[in-house]
Amino acid sequence: MQIRVTSNVHLKAPGRVKMQRYLADRVWMRCDPYVPMSSGVLKNNVSINLDGGMLTYNGPYAHYQYVGQVMGPNIKTKRGWRSMAKKGGKYYTGRAINYSGAPMRGSYWDKRMMADHRGDLVQDMQAYVAREISK
Repeated sequence: MQIRVTSNVHLKAPGRVKMQRYLADRVWMRCDPYVPMSSGVLKNNVSINLDGGMLTYNGPYAHYQYVGQVMGPNIKTKRGWRSMAKKGGKYYTGRAINYSGAPMRGSYWDKRMMADHRGDLVQDMQAYVAREISK
């Protein structure tokens, strides 16, 4: 699952990349409380590409956790739900995933974080630019 990170500031390559990576780090930090977590594998397995333009949540189940729907076909057993899909045969069932730590943690975490913290990210970037200019 990937999140694209962009800024509208036009700087020369070295400064732009440094600023873009700082923004990506801030997005990652602010997304952290929104990312689903049972064992912490998804929220702790994030990579940022070299130019800072993309965060990638790594894991075989990252996309369906992002979408927030149970994948199927599944059957109910005495031990709980069990997948009956062969490789490539899964689909979204329409049933919502029950997230531990909801409602804060859950699907579409980047969009929900931005709704709550867009202004904070702008302030983070303003402070960063002010620090860089004063150097």
